[in-house]
Amino acid sequence: MNDNPEELAAVAGDDVPAEAVEQADHHHDNEHHHAVDLEEEDDEDEEGEFVNQGVLNTRILGPTDPRRMQLSREERDWALDIKDVIEGTPEINNISDFMCAQLAIIHQDDIATAVESASKLQISREEYDIRDTLEDGIVKLQILLDLNPGNNLSFSFSHQEGCYVLVCDLGKMDMNLMKDNQNVYKSLGGAFYQNHALTPDLESIRRGVIFILECDGCTWIPRLCEMKYHEKYWAEIGGIYPFCIRQYKFFHTPMFFNMIKSLGRPFIPKDIYSKMQIGCQFPHGRLDTVYLVPSWEATKQRFLGRMAETLKLRYENERNFSLS
Repeated sequence: MNDNPEELAAVAGDDVPAEAVEQADHHHDNEHHHAVDLEEEDDEDEEGEFVNQGVLNTRILGPTDPRRMQLSREERDWALDIKDVIEGTPEINNISDFMCAQLAIIHQDDIATAVESASKLQISREEYDIRDTLEDGIVKLQILLDLNPGNNLSFSFSHQEGCYVLVCDLGKMDMNLMKDNQNVYKSLGGAFYQNHALTPDLESIRRGVIFILECDGCTWIPRLCEMKYHEKYWAEIGGIYPFCIRQYKFFHTPMFFNMIKSLGRPFIPKDIYSKMQIGCQFPHGRLDTVYLVPSWEATKQRFLGRMAETLKLRYENERNFSLS
C-alpha cells in the first residue's frame, strides 16, 4: 500500500520504496544476477518454445502474463531428463512436471544435483508435515507470521525487475523461540510455502527473488544457537529449494555483521552468498516506518493475502503445466 506515492515509488514492488532497492552496498557494484536468461527475441516455434538460444532476455513480463510459463527447448530437455530419472528411482515420489521444470531452470544439465534436491525436499516435506497444498500453505504461513510479529513486512511484485520482492525485519525475530523444536518445526514449514509463493511461475524462477532485510536491532546474531538454527534452515529448506536469489540487501547492519557473514560461508550456498550486499542505508530510518502501516495486524493481513494469492497462482500453474 503506497500511502506516500513520492516516497513509495513502485520500483521494486507495489509497496517497496525506491530507495530500499536502488541503494546499493558501497562495497558492491550494481550488477544484476540471473539464474537462466531466455532470449531477447520473442520468436517461438509452433509449440510455444523459444528458438533463439543464449541471447540476454530484456523483456519484463507482468505477473499474469501467460508467457511466464514458457520453457526454452533446452530447459524442457533437462526437465524431461530429470523426470525420467525420478520416475525410475523408487525412493523418490513422483513430482509434478512444474517442479521438474523448476529444478531444470535452476540446476540446468546437472541432473544428479537436481534429483538429489528433489530427494532432500521430499525428506523435508515428510519431516515438517508439508502436504504441498494451498490450504496447508495458508495455515502454515499464518503460523509463521504469528511466530515473529513484525518480521515479515511486505511481499510484492516488481514491475521494473519482473520478479517478486520480500521485505523482512530481522530485528523483530525472537531467536530465543528457536530453542524450542516445535517453533523450529513451525518456522521451517512456513518457509517452504514462502518459497513456493515466491516462485509461482517459471519466469519468476529464472528472474530470482529480491530480499530486502532490515538489520537494525539484530542483537541475536552473535549467539551460537542462532547460527545452528540458520544452518538447519539452509540444510533443510533454503539451500535445497530450487530458486534463485537476485539480490540480498541488508540494511542498517551492525558493525559485527561482516564477521557473521564470514561465519555463514560454510553452510550458505556459494551462489547465494555472493549476492549478499551488506551496509545498505535507507535515508528515512528503519524500513518498518514505511511498511508497518497502519498496524502490524493490517500489515499481516496484507502480507498473508498477497502470499495466498500468489500461492494459489502457483498451484494453478502446477496443475495446468505439462512437459508433454
